[in-house]
Amino acid sequence: MRFRLLGLAFKSLLRGLLLVAVLYLSFSPPILSASIVPSNPPLLLAAAQDTPQRVSFPCLSAPAPPATYYGTVTGAEVNQPIVALVDGIVCGRSSPRSVDDQVMSTADVAADSQQPGCGASGRTVGFTIGRQTVATMARWQNAGPHLFDVRIANAWSLWLPLMRR
Repeated sequence: MRFRLLGLAFKSLLRGLLLVAVLYLSFSPPILSASIVPSNPPLLLAAAQDTPQRVSFPCLSAPAPPATYYGTVTGAEVNQPIVALVDGIVCGRSSPRSVDDQVMSTADVAADSQQPGCGASGRTVGFTIGRQTVATMARWQNAGPHLFDVRIANAWSLWLPLMRR
């Protein structure tokens, strides 16, 4: 029983070392010149390899995250469509919802790597709510969520004095 456990532990150790060797070869500089080693060879997991190979993992490259804007929407109704535009291209959609008697919204605006022509650092993001264009614009930035309170151009508030008898 004890030898069986040692044999299983030894096999696990060898598998771990093989994985470390494969990862080391994939992220280390190439040993051979670029003319000898193909730029995108298939992943080879053979234990005995005469020639070192460069291993690539295309699944590890992810697109940039979207920019997120949130805040109150004055003058909009709940479930009215909100569209985020970058240079006239639709890059995000949302709809406001009621939170504590206020109309709030969150909108994700896609990055250029997610949808060509959309967000890149410094580009301007415009919003439309229903058929109304929002007067203020935002700069696309995906460093974290951004507070962006919106007021529709024809929305106004009327404050009346409180009268008691």
